[in-house]
Amino acid sequence: MVKNNGKSLVTFDMLTEFYHEMIRPQFDSLREEMRTGFAEVKKGITEIKSETKFIKRDINDIKAEFSDTPSRKEFSELKKQVKELSAT
Repeated sequence: MVKNNGKSLVTFDMLTEFYHEMIRPQFDSLREEMRTGFAEVKKGITEIKSETKFIKRDINDIKAEFSDTPSRKEFSELKKQVKELSAT
C-alpha cells in the first residue's frame, strides 16, 4: 500500500469495497460466460460423437456390402479355373 507521511492512502476497507463493487461483478460475469461457453462446447462434442457413430455405422455397412468380394488370391484362382473350363 502506498503510504504518505506514515498514513496509508489506500486502506484495506477501500480495497475491499473496490473488490466488491468493481472486480467481483466482472468475475461473476466472466464465470457465467465460461459456464455458458463450456455448456455449448459439451453440446457440440455430443453432436460430433453422434455424427461419428453414423459414419462408423456407414463404414461397417460398406465393409459388409463388399465382404462378398473375393480376395485377390481367390480371384486369381477362380480366373484360372474359368480359363481351364473354357479351354475344354
